[in-house]
This record gives sequence, C-alpha cells and structure tokens, in this order.
Amino acid sequence: MKFPQKFLVATISTIFLATMPAFSATISGTSCAKLNSTKIVSNIKYSCVKSGKRLVWNKGVPIKNQSASLPNPAPSQSSIKPKVEIKAGDQCTSAERGLLRTTAVGTFICQHDNVEAFRWFPADSITNSGNPTATPTPKPSGPTSPITLDNLDPEWTWKIAYSRMLEYAKTQQKPNLEMSLILSPTVESRPYKLYMQGLDEVAQSLYSIHKNPKFTLVLFTEQDAQWIDQTQSRLMGSYLINPTQQLQSYRMKESGCNVGGFYLPNILLFCVKAQSELSNSITGNFSAAHAFPHEYYHLSQFLSTDFTNLPVLGTTAGANRRFRACWIDEGFATFYGYAFGGSQLANYSEARLSFLNELTLSYSMRRNISLDSIRKKLLQNDPKIVTSLFKEVEPTLENCPDTQLAYFLGEIAGEALVASFGAKSMNDFEYEFGQSGDWKAAFEKVFGIKVDDFYAKLTPYLASQAAKFPS
Repeated sequence: MKFPQKFLVATISTIFLATMPAFSATISGTSCAKLNSTKIVSNIKYSCVKSGKRLVWNKGVPIKNQSASLPNPAPSQSSIKPKVEIKAGDQCTSAERGLLRTTAVGTFICQHDNVEAFRWFPADSITNSGNPTATPTPKPSGPTSPITLDNLDPEWTWKIAYSRMLEYAKTQQKPNLEMSLILSPTVESRPYKLYMQGLDEVAQSLYSIHKNPKFTLVLFTEQDAQWIDQTQSRLMGSYLINPTQQLQSYRMKESGCNVGGFYLPNILLFCVKAQSELSNSITGNFSAAHAFPHEYYHLSQFLSTDFTNLPVLGTTAGANRRFRACWIDEGFATFYGYAFGGSQLANYSEARLSFLNELTLSYSMRRNISLDSIRKKLLQNDPKIVTSLFKEVEPTLENCPDTQLAYFLGEIAGEALVASFGAKSMNDFEYEFGQSGDWKAAFEKVFGIKVDDFYAKLTPYLASQAAKFPS
C-alpha cells in the first residue's frame, strides 16, 4: 500500500520542518516517490531525480531567503502560545495555519478543514497540495445493538449467524465419522475438494444429534454417466425404486452437471464441474462449496438415532414423520451449506446475494410471470405477503410445490434464528422435534415464538435482502 508523501510542500512547511527531529539529517540519496517533486529540509531544497532505475533525492541546494516564497508568512513558532495538548480535530486559528506542533502522541499541522474552521491534522495526512486528506471512516465491527427478531440488522444478521455457526462447531466434539470416498475415473482433474468444503465443521456442529455418522461420498463428472449409474445402483440396492428419477445419468440429461444429493441408505453424491465452468458465474464456487454441508444436514436429520425416537427414514411406513415443513428441511439445509461451505470462500458476500436471488427465479418460471416477482413481493415489506409465501412451502418435502423457494425462505430464516438465539438453538430444535414429531410445537418451545408470528418478524429482513439483489 502506498502512502502520501509526508510533510509536504515548501510553501507551507519550510519555516517549520527544521524543528522536526526525523528530518534533522540530510535525505540525499534516499528513495523518493515522484520524479521532479521537491522537499525542503533544514533550509535545503532537495529534488527527486532518477539514478539508474531508482528515484532518489539529490544533494540539494541551500535556500537563502525562504520567507520570500511565502506570500503570507506564518508567524514564528515563538510568537504563538503553544497549547498544552493537541489532538487531531482540535480547532486552531488562521494565524496558526501551517504551524507544526509535536506532542507525545505525534506531530500535527494547522490547516483549514475545507468546511468552516481551522483544525489540527496529523502532519502525515496532508497532500502535496497542502490540503488535509480525508480520514477514512472506520468500518463498524458489529451491529449498533444486539440482533433480535425485532432488530434483524440488514448488514450484520447473516454475518453473525455464519460466524456463530463456525465458532460453535469449534466447541463441539468431533464425531466418530466413517466416510468412504469414491472418485470417478475423470473427477480428479476437477476441483472435487471444493465439494467437500466444511466437512469437518458441519459434522462437529451437528455432533449432539449425530455422533456416529457413517456414509459414502461419491464424486463424479458428466463424462462418467455409465460409471455413476453402476456405482449408485450398487450402493443403493433395494432403495433404488425409480431409476429414471434417481439415477444420475437421467438427471444429467435434463440438468447437466448440476445434480447430486442425499440418497438412501446413506449416500451423498455430487457431479463436479470443471473450474472454468464454476468461474463463469459468481455463484459457481459458492454453490459447489455449499453442497456438502447442505446434504450432510439431511443425512443427520433423516438417519441419526441420537436425537429422536422417530423411525429412520425409509425403514418403516411411519418414517415420514421425520419430515417437517419444506422450508425447514430444505431451507435449514441451505443455511448450513451457506454457513459452513460458502462463507469460508473469499468474497462470499456478493455470491450469497446472487445465489439467493437465483433461488427465487424458479417460482416465477413455473408460473410464467416476471422473474423479479418474488423480489417485488418482498419489497412491499408486507407480513401478509411473506406469510403466504411461507404457507406455500409448509407442506413436507413429499408434497413441496417449490423446493427452491423453500431453499430461499428457510436459509434467511436460519440466519435470523441463529443470529438471534445462537447456533445451539438449531440442535435444540432438532431434539425437541425428535421427541414429539410436531415441528410447530418444537419451534415455539425453542424459539419462544409461534411460527406465524415469526413470519411477520422476518418480513423486514427479507425486504432488506431482496433490496440488495443484483439486477
């Protein structure tokens, strides 16, 4: 990072720079920044010249009559009664303009603040034009007040939520994780490890509800259609009921290398895109990194016996009692993907918004309406509209009319809940649901609010995020 040249122009500082200890010796031969610039030190005027490949100060020439260069010479330092203390921002007078003062905390110069007064500025904040540079406003390090459902800060809620999830994971034990990794013949030339982002972190965060996870992770490419079908069929066995819907080759014919997911009995599989394809979109890497934590959440939700007495998914006719509202099952999975996968990438803030926006598009496409219809609905900041959208995705996954809308709404809901109640609250909710099988009662018990009231509380935050969607 380059900083502006210190202690500036001759017309202001020639009288006073001799009082600065840092410049009491010659600067001849030392590096300078700008060719032909000048500096006066101890009544010697130095010029910046080129010596070989370097810019250095020359030997300098003495100044015989420095006061002649000042049309309005500042009074001598001895003629002004010094202040006992000086700090940046204190007012000074027009008579003190150009005066340097050295204190225990630094050196200051009196300059006009370009608004209405003369003030003391740090001497190294002055440009070569003699004007004070703007002091950058420090970025806030957090919200101005605690995040609650009544105060879902548009800039900080999601940041705090993701941070709390990652920090919470560090405090949990590592589960007895048994993972079998299977790679297709062509996948090693792809960024397949990106699809394993957040593996350890999400497993630790869910330790209290899944202490002994055992699963197979399969990574493949679109070039291995026959291989993945054979591998998936072998792993699924009797759980492969509908090949045209479950096997990846059929899915890739419709969606390309945008397929994967959680399959019974305990399989996670993903088609890995080429890095060039991922880099074509701002959401490419983010989406890939979010994949594993998303599906691992489902794995824990449906297969763990650590938090529930409900039957494991797929084992009995009553196993579907593990399903909650679609916006919870798919939306919370998306939140885990964002928190443990996407948020660990550089520049994830912009990708998060773009990905959220993309999740709203299918709603409009299925209804053949304007693509920004969800955004326009949310910008009305109307609890009735938000409630109606949530009601659309309250049916279970088996009957969910719009899974991507559930992804979107549930992800935002996860941000608000974790920022307000902490990361542990998510596991507490899972446990309470696992005891009763009633997701609304569990929600109210853990978060202290009825579901419909929560929709209303979430309305302003949804509007604030929709307002930032890229056009």
